[in-house]
Formats: sequence, structure tokens, C-alpha cells
Amino acid sequence: MAHDFSMSMNYAKMADEVTEAVFKKEYKMRKEDEKELEVAKKLAATEGFDYVERMGEWKGLAVYYVCEKELLGATYGYPTYVLVGTNDKARFAQFPIEVGSIMRTLPE
Repeated sequence: MAHDFSMSMNYAKMADEVTEAVFKKEYKMRKEDEKELEVAKKLAATEGFDYVERMGEWKGLAVYYVCEKELLGATYGYPTYVLVGTNDKARFAQFPIEVGSIMRTLPE
């Protein structure tokens, strides 16, 4: 008996549509978040970092993980974080106290 692939293809199409709808809803960035990200990118670039990813919040500050794209996924040393406040002022997290606390606080 031959397998009817049309049913499998319908499920795959439905899954793609649901994924796309969820993506658009959950990842639509607010204007404030876009500005915050630009502030983090600008500071990160001063030290040669070209990859910036928002990790969450720590003590009321937005936390961004920064690195060089070519080193993304490397598992040596401590991460570098940029902290952005509600006033859009950014700074690097201080090592070791702040970096250690952020590492313990944020999800893996």
C-alpha cells in the first residue's frame, strides 16, 4: 500500500504557518527595545564586538551578551555583557562581581 504524503505535507504546512505566526507575535520588537539594542551595539562596537544578543534583565538593567561573530559559541573564558538602563545609558558589566552574578541569575 502506497503512503499518502499529502496528509504529511498538510501537517508540515500547518506547522510552518503556526511557527511563523508565533514568531511574528513574540519577536516583534518594540521601538524602545530597538533603541536599547542600538545603544548596546554602539558600545559593543567600541571594543570590536560585532555580535549582540539580549539575554534578559539583571537588577533592572537589560543584559546583552556581546562577542565577535567568529568566536560565537566558543566555550573559554568569561562572557562579556553590556548593561543598558532605562535611560539608554550603556556600560560593560564589571568583572568578576557583576559578570558572576549575571551568570548565576540568567537562564542558560
